[in-house]
Amino acid sequence: MKKYRVQRNIIILILTVCICFGASIDIYATNTPNDVTTADESDEAGEVIDGGGQTEPDTETDIGSDDLNGDESVGDEPAKITTKLYIDNQNIYEGMNKSYSEGYIPSIENGNALVVIPLKSNNNIKNSTITAKVDLGNGETIPFVQKNYEKNFGVGSFAVNGGTSQSESYLVRFNLELKQERYNGSYPVNINVSAYAEDGTEINQTFITYVTITDGEDLTPEPEEVVVEEDAPVFMPKILVSSYSFSSSEIKQGDTVTAEVVFVNTSKTNSVKNMTVSVSTGEKLELVSKTDSIYIDDVGANETFTVSYDFKVDMMAAEGQYNLAFSLDYADYEGRTYTSSSNIKVNVGQLMKVEFDDLVIPESIEVGQTVEGTTQVMNLGKGKIYNVRAELSVDGLKAEKTMFLGNIESGSAISGSMEILAIGRSGNSYYGDTEGVLTFYYEDEAGNEFNQSVEIKTNIVAPTYDEIDVGSQDKTGQWWVIMAVVVSIVIVICILIAFGNVKKKRYED
Repeated sequence: MKKYRVQRNIIILILTVCICFGASIDIYATNTPNDVTTADESDEAGEVIDGGGQTEPDTETDIGSDDLNGDESVGDEPAKITTKLYIDNQNIYEGMNKSYSEGYIPSIENGNALVVIPLKSNNNIKNSTITAKVDLGNGETIPFVQKNYEKNFGVGSFAVNGGTSQSESYLVRFNLELKQERYNGSYPVNINVSAYAEDGTEINQTFITYVTITDGEDLTPEPEEVVVEEDAPVFMPKILVSSYSFSSSEIKQGDTVTAEVVFVNTSKTNSVKNMTVSVSTGEKLELVSKTDSIYIDDVGANETFTVSYDFKVDMMAAEGQYNLAFSLDYADYEGRTYTSSSNIKVNVGQLMKVEFDDLVIPESIEVGQTVEGTTQVMNLGKGKIYNVRAELSVDGLKAEKTMFLGNIESGSAISGSMEILAIGRSGNSYYGDTEGVLTFYYEDEAGNEFNQSVEIKTNIVAPTYDEIDVGSQDKTGQWWVIMAVVVSIVIVICILIAFGNVKKKRYED
């Protein structure tokens, strides 16, 4: 019984302690302020809160790999080439009556306008696919039925120039439905092209072509042949640009170019006469024709006429688009005079100006000798040049490999070198004077390749032997003499030893 009594007292004691400890916890929780939190707790904004209720911003920042590896060039690595699309203006594709350089105009047939734009790229396109969307513009007078025209086009090889050859391009074609009641004139059609380069860079470009309507009504109806009041309005015949072309497919700074512009009398009934066409070149374009005005005696209803002017692009012209502005003064057969104006666009590309130093090599090289040739390339143009390299072509000399200098920024220069081995001239004369060229190759931003050569002259001579070689040969002969003397002494010693042994043996006997 005593044992059980002790156990009961222990249990009662433990329960009493637990009750007291729980009460103390309740009292502490009741007296503790609600706004006090521990230093390890954080609020929803990501700020660290200390035990005193104050907040501290979290200043720790992770540096991602994207911050260290950008698109810009690092060290000697070349910068990326911007991927661009451009029109193939030299070839005639199916559905075209002329190339773009000859003044291509979309054809009209069965109430539709067929627009063809062959595009090429200076770099690879992701998935070899582009997306083209047509912007027909707005207004009640446009001849097009408003629709959503959008297609994907892949790269392919197409027959050009009547099937005489093939050309690889993204052939963009749209059949644009025309309104039954449409007005004559030349209407712009914008083709917005989007794609992605292989590195994921988005490409967005717009190409413009003009659809000329000649089978519709005049934009302003001709007055009926009725007696009208003197103050009744008289509507002028419209003279518009039908098409234009340039003598050069690529226009650069300093180029002299001929522009041929085709105008059309959009009136189906009225002729015009006594026309003067004047041109204004504006900034960075200089007219080099003898006169800025051309006289046209008569233009019949719905007829066309062509004028041409020569102009020169300023050497300091920046890459971009410039205007040739035309002003037309003419009269109808009632003696009423009119004035109209039109513009054409001149796209000026970047002029490439590169200078190459001669290859520096010795005036004479021995057969079997390897020398180092050095040169320098300077980019004096306003644009960047790409993939500069050089190849040696000289009889009797052989380069270990092609010299590669890489890309050169505008206003910069790069030096290069190559190891050259003299192997002897071909033919009967192994040694003597020889000459050849070092040909440099480089590309512009559009991927067009150019080359330029510098002359190289040197003399290939027979190999020579210096005095060190002769002295080595003399020392070799002396070595053999010394060896002969040593061998002779050894033989004499051996004979003397043998003779002494024989004499000693006889003495002992």
